[in-house]
Amino acid sequence: MPGDVKERLQRYEKLKGDRSQWDTLWQSLFNYILPRKSQINTTKSVGVEDYADRINDDTASDANEVLASGLITNTTPPTETWFRYEPSDQLMNQTGGKPVGQEWFEQVNRITLRELAGSNFYPSLHEFHLERSAGGTACLYCGSGRRNLLNFRPATLGSFVIARDTDGMVDTVQREWEMTARQAVQMFGIANVGEKIRETVHDPDVAEKLL
Repeated sequence: MPGDVKERLQRYEKLKGDRSQWDTLWQSLFNYILPRKSQINTTKSVGVEDYADRINDDTASDANEVLASGLITNTTPPTETWFRYEPSDQLMNQTGGKPVGQEWFEQVNRITLRELAGSNFYPSLHEFHLERSAGGTACLYCGSGRRNLLNFRPATLGSFVIARDTDGMVDTVQREWEMTARQAVQMFGIANVGEKIRETVHDPDVAEKLL
């Protein structure tokens, strides 16, 4: 509903303003640790301004890469079963401690591991760890994919806002990002995009440009 959308946008702008003090810090950190994502409160152009023009020593960026790779290897190794579904304590108590649905849980476990391996989960998780290690926080979205059942999208710092509830748990995530006219139509459908996008989506000179 229009009113609801307006309220959401107003809240986003408020949270974005509250985040601004962190944007400057993240920009400074990423200039030296993760330069290819150092467009938090500045704009860089490949071929015009070098993303790594401030780096004289690669120690910080190399260490961040090692940390991200190590986190995946030691916590979510792609070739191993790093999690397992099991009956809850409540369910076990109801059955007197007897295993219930063990085969079902094992089957769900195999399916989940297979779907994660067949998706972009592990590359996206690597990007997530790079940003979390460099900036102290990160965001990884999971949704349905066009090619696979699962599709993951890491959101770069400076492109999303969060808010917490009274328990201190994150209950709000809002994100903004750019996409081309063709991508917008793929995501929302031709009937759900604006007139400008409908007019340009079939123009090869415009359809692939960021909106």
